[in-house]
Amino acid sequence: MGVELFFGLSGYLITYLLIREYSATGRISLKKFYLRRAFRILPPFFLYLGTIVVLTLAGVINVPWHCIATSALFVQDYNFSFPNTDTRFVVHLWTLSAEEQFYLLWPFALAWLGPKRLQKTALFLALAAPGVRILHYFLFPGLRGDIDLMFHPNYDRFLWGCLLALYQGDSRVESMLKRFQPMGWFCLVVFFYLIVGPLLNIYGGGYYSLLFAKSLHALCVVFIIAWLGHNLNSWPAKFLNTKPMRAIGVLSYSLYLWQELFQGTGNHMFAHNIVEYVTASFAAACLSYFLVERPFLSLRQRLSANYSSRPAPPVPVPLPEPSG
Repeated sequence: MGVELFFGLSGYLITYLLIREYSATGRISLKKFYLRRAFRILPPFFLYLGTIVVLTLAGVINVPWHCIATSALFVQDYNFSFPNTDTRFVVHLWTLSAEEQFYLLWPFALAWLGPKRLQKTALFLALAAPGVRILHYFLFPGLRGDIDLMFHPNYDRFLWGCLLALYQGDSRVESMLKRFQPMGWFCLVVFFYLIVGPLLNIYGGGYYSLLFAKSLHALCVVFIIAWLGHNLNSWPAKFLNTKPMRAIGVLSYSLYLWQELFQGTGNHMFAHNIVEYVTASFAAACLSYFLVERPFLSLRQRLSANYSSRPAPPVPVPLPEPSG
């Protein structure tokens, strides 16, 4: 569920920011997008991966080098060789790999087609995703056990969030959201997402999981995001905006990276109970955020401000139409 929320929210936020840039300038700067992503993602990521390399070289842990390489190249979601349990220190990076693969493709599509032209294409691709999963299931029987990890059978978990941003402000969508504004609808969707959906996934058989589960869960995530955005005075929105929850949100990326080191399973246990696990994870996340993540975010902001303050190039005077 954490992965589903991460994918849906990531798709929505990135698309929203790209659309805002497109609306303000009439274009999307792919160079600026990837520079922003690099400053946001890479410094904390390579700090964590560098720590794993040092611990492996020191003999404290034994992570296979090919797993470190697939993590560094953001293809961990297609690495299926796990010869020992120490791979757990990097296997969670499959989610980050899937995200980076998606954003290697999505901004190009948005810059090329524009938000309006992309709407129907993105909706068709999202609706086609269950078919892609079925095809994968029958064409690659040896990889059925890894279908939840790979990008191509799971791209719609990003795409539904992107669609929410693409259709935001559309009169039909806004009218529909108004009909679902009562708290009862929110509680019903959350109940399905937390209770009914997982039970159906367990007892509904493989076809339910392939055809319906991922798409329904992604739609639940999109509904929750949209509902909260339209009901900022509701108690769920107010709770998520409390200082402790916002602090967790700020630390969430560093927490995601470092928590696996202290999970306390496998050959090496760096935390032996839940208290040690939570304490160590937050301590490492705080160090990563304040020593690496925040300084690089500040540097990104300064570079962006310097870039924005440069004088705009002169607009060329259009040539007159030739006569005759």
